[in-house]
Amino acid sequence: GEAVRPRGAKWRPCRAGKVFALAAVAGTSMAFLGMSPMRQGYRGHFAGRAEAVERLQNLARAAEYSSLKVAELKEMLAERGLKVSGRKAELIQRLEEDDEAEEEEEEELEEEEEPEEEEEAEEEEEAEVEKPKKSSKSASSESDFKAGQLALAKYHEDERFYTVIIKKDHGDGSFNILWLEDEAQDTARLEDLRQHSKASIKKGDLVVAKCAEDGRRYTGIVQENLGKGYLTVQYLEDETEEEVMLDNVWKQQKKFKDGQKVEAKFEDGEYYPATVKKNVSPGKYLVEWEDPDGSDPETELLVDFIQVPRVGIDTLKLGQKMAGTVKRVLNFGAFVDVGCYTDGLVHVSKMANERVDNPEDYVSEDDEITVWVSSIDPENQRLGLTMIEGKVGGGGGGGGRRNREVTHPVADMEVGDELDGVVESIRDFGAFVDVGSERSGLVHISRLSEGYVDNVHDYVEEGQEVKVWVSNIDGDRIGLSMVKSRI
Repeated sequence: GEAVRPRGAKWRPCRAGKVFALAAVAGTSMAFLGMSPMRQGYRGHFAGRAEAVERLQNLARAAEYSSLKVAELKEMLAERGLKVSGRKAELIQRLEEDDEAEEEEEEELEEEEEPEEEEEAEEEEEAEVEKPKKSSKSASSESDFKAGQLALAKYHEDERFYTVIIKKDHGDGSFNILWLEDEAQDTARLEDLRQHSKASIKKGDLVVAKCAEDGRRYTGIVQENLGKGYLTVQYLEDETEEEVMLDNVWKQQKKFKDGQKVEAKFEDGEYYPATVKKNVSPGKYLVEWEDPDGSDPETELLVDFIQVPRVGIDTLKLGQKMAGTVKRVLNFGAFVDVGCYTDGLVHVSKMANERVDNPEDYVSEDDEITVWVSSIDPENQRLGLTMIEGKVGGGGGGGGRRNREVTHPVADMEVGDELDGVVESIRDFGAFVDVGSERSGLVHISRLSEGYVDNVHDYVEEGQEVKVWVSNIDGDRIGLSMVKSRI
């Protein structure tokens, strides 16, 4: 059969033989009870028989679905615009529930046909009045997303959003979509769709595009918006053109003013102090070197080779407000360039006051955001940031020194000491805990619980008060354990 696509199997018609077999089983069941399939809608004296028929139909349907493969079940779910993830039993249950709902709708329609002609006319008039009314969710979906429109859809394997084309709005908050990257067809719920912010990019815009040849990003000028999620971009560096998917294009945010102090890339590949003289053309500046060292004192450079002067994180202060650019978004937070030699981490717990399940609901790559310094670790070159003013401490500092009262100096500690602490920050390999010493201690993932720990976040969260034991001391580094037997 057809290989399963990375983001949803393509729609295929249901196997006719199996459908006819199901119908035959249902029809035979009704004949056995002395009831013609054509009389299925009647009630009254046949109520008991109808219930028996329904039970047999359900058994036949369950047996039919059970004989199908998981891939076939998912295809049927996709055709109906239903959720396609889950185990086989869940897929079968979802199909059966949909069948029952459809049968109930058919029964209601049959009952509506019984009234006299006058009543039917009245109902038809009422139906005409009610017809334009739809649920707010359906109305919202139809007004927000139209067939043929570009949108962003969440891919649940990595919780990230990718470009899709809306193929059909079912009117119930579900949509048929086409993933642009691999042209795989799938379904999506309204809550998993976003308006596409890049669809408005037009000819002449300065952008950063990911080159298909080497995977690196270069500045270019949009030559044409091809529609359907692709742009023609001409790279400034070599003036070559390439068709680039919207997922791999970002607006160029870097701009410099005349007289601004910068660092510019010289012929040897290193960055040196310079001053911007003027903007020569889109994406190109004339800079003057502070120390030309016998070379031409002025050079025209692309924006790709000019940057704001870098500073060390040891020059920053806790609570300092900074402007930054999001460089990467991961499941535990976002790395932000704030003009230091090291990008800072905005942990997922410091993106908003409410719980954040998906960082991409709050930031995207190349977003310009305001952050505050929450922790500084010069020794390990780690910088913690927060998007919430006043929420400092932890958030990726990784055990750095902070301005706090020392109640348990490392010099006075011994292996086996029991301490109360507060979780400062969480990493994939463990959690850093403030126990009142000069620096926070590390509870390695292997010492969080007696059993196997797959995800640190399942056991602790930032700000949580915990009881720990000192497991080892190495200079000013402290190893901790939340399991006394694993000291």
